[in-house]
Amino acid sequence: MPEFTYTSGTRKFTRTRNSLNKSSFTLTNATSVGASFSLSKYGSVQFKAVSGSAYIKPEMLIVQCSNTGSTPTSLVVRITKDSAGDECIVPDTSGALSVGLTNDQNVTAVYQIGLPYVDKTTPAASFYLFFKTDTGTVDVDYADLYTTVETF
Repeated sequence: MPEFTYTSGTRKFTRTRNSLNKSSFTLTNATSVGASFSLSKYGSVQFKAVSGSAYIKPEMLIVQCSNTGSTPTSLVVRITKDSAGDECIVPDTSGALSVGLTNDQNVTAVYQIGLPYVDKTTPAASFYLFFKTDTGTVDVDYADLYTTVETF
């Protein structure tokens, strides 16, 4: 089999790094989350790209909650790139709340996302997570975002 040799052209090929990362949102006032979005109850996470550009693909989000009130059955999330909740990168997405087997006050929602996002800001991109229930209230204990990150 002949060996390929690159002989002409002007395209510059750069090496990229592609990896799966787990990032935990820092939660602010995420207690008694009710049936409407609140700008004072959110999570934030910052991605630090090594270079000036990064391809960030949110793959999965896991949200763990406790202290349910009035039996909520779903949690709606929105991920934005601004703290005002206006510039969505993941639109309102509802996830069923799975009730714990030994404690019915512990519930979990899991979301498969798979939407690409390219950030060219320096030094980092920030994502903001907002949440609301269908009915009743929950306390959000943690939210972990799993992403594929490729730098170029």
